[in-house]
Amino acid sequence: IVATDTGGLITFINKRAKEILQFGRKKVVGTPIRKHMPQTGKLVAACLETGKTQSGSQIFGKRVNLVVNINPIKERRKTTGAVCTFLTMDEFETIAKNLKTFSSLDKQFQTVYESSSDGIWICDPEGKVISINKASERLGGIKRQDIIGKNVSDIIKNGLYSNYVTDEVIQTKRPVSQLQHIKNTNKTVLCTGIPVIDDRGNLSLVVINERDITQLEAMKLQLEEARKERERYKDELAELSMQELKDQKVIAE
Repeated sequence: IVATDTGGLITFINKRAKEILQFGRKKVVGTPIRKHMPQTGKLVAACLETGKTQSGSQIFGKRVNLVVNINPIKERRKTTGAVCTFLTMDEFETIAKNLKTFSSLDKQFQTVYESSSDGIWICDPEGKVISINKASERLGGIKRQDIIGKNVSDIIKNGLYSNYVTDEVIQTKRPVSQLQHIKNTNKTVLCTGIPVIDDRGNLSLVVINERDITQLEAMKLQLEEARKERERYKDELAELSMQELKDQKVIAE
């Protein structure tokens, strides 16, 4: 970081800037920035004159190549100086690669998040909804714009869901699972809340997974009916067998 006044004189320079520019113990505060950084000095002059930011300028010097951003310092809408922040080209390229990697990972996450057949809710430590995926919209018969920013407890009060695990996860900081009924779609879902704990042991997020088990519940009922029917047939066969034995008048010891 290097700061100047309205005349382009350096008023501040930090240790890292001295290292990058190889100033050593040279006294630079109070001297014109153009004297030490001619190309950057021109950009500073333009910033001071127009009051506009000069972003992402590449400076190729004899000793080092830089990527420079220059912002005006303003007091009561009047430009009173400029602040230059810069990185070496090598540092900038490393950051750019990391950003590219992050962007790729974010894209992968979004793809998995939105294509999941299970509903996913992400809430903050106070229970406020940060995001929901497409499956949650479909399962709940809801729109994310109507849900995001609201507290889960308020959503339950409105009767949309029979209950929710968020509050219990926040209180216990442990995974919680329970069944719940969704009023809008008449679906039964298995809801599992997972706490996300940061390095300090504090709760940072609550991730909720919804799995539609409506068909599973229907199959369970059908199996129960089939079991009852089987028991009824079994009892009838037993009665018929006993009746047949009585009709045959078997004498036994």
